[in-house]
Amino acid sequence: MVRHDHVTDGAASKPAWEWDVTKPEGLEGDSLAVVRAEMEAAFAAARARVARRLEGRSGGGAASVSRARAKELLRQNRERVRALLGVETSPAAQEPATELEISVADLHTVDRLLSYVRHSVVRVCFYNLKLFCPSLVDEYDEHVKAQVLLNLDQLDAARGEIAEFFDAKLSGGATVGETLPEVRERTLERVGRLSELAARNRGRLDDEQARAALAAQAPALIDEVMAGLQEVQATLDGHKVAVGELVEQAIALAAPAAAEAGLKIEPRIGAAPRVFADAGGLLNCFTELAANAVKYSGADELVVEVSSLDKGGGWVEIAFADNGRGMTAGELESALTRGASSAGTGEGLPMIVQVVEGEHLGEFEFDAKPGGGCRAAIRLPVKLELRRENKQA
Repeated sequence: MVRHDHVTDGAASKPAWEWDVTKPEGLEGDSLAVVRAEMEAAFAAARARVARRLEGRSGGGAASVSRARAKELLRQNRERVRALLGVETSPAAQEPATELEISVADLHTVDRLLSYVRHSVVRVCFYNLKLFCPSLVDEYDEHVKAQVLLNLDQLDAARGEIAEFFDAKLSGGATVGETLPEVRERTLERVGRLSELAARNRGRLDDEQARAALAAQAPALIDEVMAGLQEVQATLDGHKVAVGELVEQAIALAAPAAAEAGLKIEPRIGAAPRVFADAGGLLNCFTELAANAVKYSGADELVVEVSSLDKGGGWVEIAFADNGRGMTAGELESALTRGASSAGTGEGLPMIVQVVEGEHLGEFEFDAKPGGGCRAAIRLPVKLELRRENKQA
């Protein structure tokens, strides 16, 4: 079997879940800045990998023209898919989700930054402070005092990390806070009130009234801060897509042509988590793969399978496998090289590489052998996880 996995530049690249991330100089330990730098380094590596993979065998100028053609083809195909869906009556083929206001890469960045803030900053400081608040009234002693003071001392740092989260810039230039201005304002206002309450009472914990005031007011403010961060998470989750539904739409769109060609499409859609995605872009990829099987495979069966993968984090795989004539190694290389294919425009599979790997930080793999059919697999990360590599000099 011929296997292509990020190989058009002559050397296999690391799979997405093993991206090397070099921590920028001056950033030590764990912090919001380190998390953000790791994500930016990973995205830069992904963009470079896709650029290498899409160079094909043409020169730099020709490659630029070819990339422009691919983007225009993608735009045209998205319009075609939307037009088809607009007249489709099948329940399986409804209009895809609204276009994303921010990129999929930005959604992963915000998700990872928010995860760090909620679990590595807020939980350590806010949850522990809330936990000890009842003890300020019921069982106050030197141990309780020491623990509360420790958490109060961390408040300013936590407040700074939350502010930095909302100030983090996205790829379009806007910050997280500018994307969610009301959530930012409410959350920072509550954190500010909590800091002011702590400052007023920090040096007065031996005073019963001061302890009672802190114990009575702090928990509600902490809950409101957490509610603000949860609202950000809910907004992120609203941009996740059920991949199985998009696959059903693609199959519905391909069904008339498949029936005419004598191709049976068998969907095997298993349970899979939702993923951050541009629904229109992914639907375009799925319809392209189904159309290729109808036009060029010579197959009488196409199995489309959606499944969950567990490899270095959660992933969803969408596989299109036919039982057609397959491809020789040369035909496979041509199909994956931009502008080189003798069938169609020569942009279809490279376009999918661009959408899947460049826009969605996923993987596209295409396997074929003569007489053995073709299998195209799209893999998408559920929650992007990066593993730091410690290299020896």
